[in-house]
Amino acid sequence: MASSARLIERSVAIQRQAEEEGRELTPEERAEAKGLLDQAADQQEIEDRIAELNRGGSVRNAEGSSEGGPGDQFVKSAGYKSILAKGLGSGNWSTGQVELETKTVLTSTPGTAVVQSGYESGIASILSEPPTVADLFPNRPAPGNPVKFVAESTATNAAAATAEAAAKPESALVFSETTEPVRKVATILPISDEMLEDAPQIAAYLNERLSLFVRTTEEAQILLGSGTAPNLQGIVATGRSIGTYARGTVDDNALAIFKAANGTRGSSFLNPDVVVINPSNWQAIRTAKDSQGQYYGGGPFYGPYGGPQGPAGSNRFEVNESLWGMKVIVTSSITVGTALVGAFSQGGAVWRKGGVTVEATNSHSTYFASDITTLRAESRFALGLFRPSAFVAVTGLS
Repeated sequence: MASSARLIERSVAIQRQAEEEGRELTPEERAEAKGLLDQAADQQEIEDRIAELNRGGSVRNAEGSSEGGPGDQFVKSAGYKSILAKGLGSGNWSTGQVELETKTVLTSTPGTAVVQSGYESGIASILSEPPTVADLFPNRPAPGNPVKFVAESTATNAAAATAEAAAKPESALVFSETTEPVRKVATILPISDEMLEDAPQIAAYLNERLSLFVRTTEEAQILLGSGTAPNLQGIVATGRSIGTYARGTVDDNALAIFKAANGTRGSSFLNPDVVVINPSNWQAIRTAKDSQGQYYGGGPFYGPYGGPQGPAGSNRFEVNESLWGMKVIVTSSITVGTALVGAFSQGGAVWRKGGVTVEATNSHSTYFASDITTLRAESRFALGLFRPSAFVAVTGLS
């Protein structure tokens, strides 16, 4: 079946042939030309209906019926009808301007070329626990590698009431030097040059993510590092002369932590300020009940569990609670069944060589030839405990 446009062309061709021959249309030609135009009108309506069905019926006129296309509006126009009334063979003819109306409602499909897809700004990253343990210590510039400091190893106080002219008792101080090596935590991430050029904001995002990866590993090293190079000597690890307290079977978790804190207070004469504990063991403490079924620490509607910490968008979340007056740090970086109690603000320090740095290069392997840039994040730091007795590991927690 010929299209409406093709039918109109055939009708016009009949009229032009008569004009070129210098004659009027014969009755047969006039009837044929008119019949072609009538078919064109009918065909245009069919075409519009098919197009409407293909669009899911989304194009309607103001009255709710199918709207004719431009061809249909042309053959139904007053200009075209006036030509039919005069006859197609009445010399040169023109319909004049025919204003085409658009009485349609256009609907769009998300993701098509007509309407571009939209993206929410930013990237929904996989969250991880906020590293906080390193920040509990004073952070200082590393004076060298290794870092050395001198501490009293023995302090004998022999001061006593003394009689006139009697020999004075002699006190004693013994000093020892401690050496702490600077260790490194690092990671790399290859990324194409096109990615960096086409999405400039991705660089800042990746820098932040790689820095987080480094600091998270720092926390694990500070707590549990084995001390075997290149690992740091962690606090809760063999080689650190901190105190230990085994819970046993009589005390519950909270009471064991109190006794450990009280013991380290008596040996170091520093008030412990932080408890670092695994989420499983903190849950046992927080949900403990008395014989009447009441929570020791208040019920589920008591006090804030936690909240956002740090700058907007940092995704940091910490538990805002305390135990025996000490700040609670809940982290899976410490082993289940063990808690660390300590005077972090006075008992030690973290020395850094420039902090966490992020750099980029394409000089690795064949990356220059392949348009690949490597992002590198790393930190160099050392940990020292001035007063090991200010820290105690509580073991055997339920």
